[in-house]
Amino acid sequence: MSELKELQTEISTLNNRLSNLKKQVKEKKHDMVLRKYSQQPIFAQRLRKARLTAGLTQVKLAETKKQD
Repeated sequence: MSELKELQTEISTLNNRLSNLKKQVKEKKHDMVLRKYSQQPIFAQRLRKARLTAGLTQVKLAETKKQD
């Protein structure tokens, strides 16, 4: 019976470690995205924000420009 408790404790420990690793991966991904967009020139950031606010994809924006 004590072997079973030891295994349950080990499983619990491993689950906690896995949960912590998942959180770390999620935080790293978030940091990478922030770094990617913070390195863009200001104009590119503003253009992207305006395009997304208008609900346009890059393709639709290009097509709109071609029609002018």
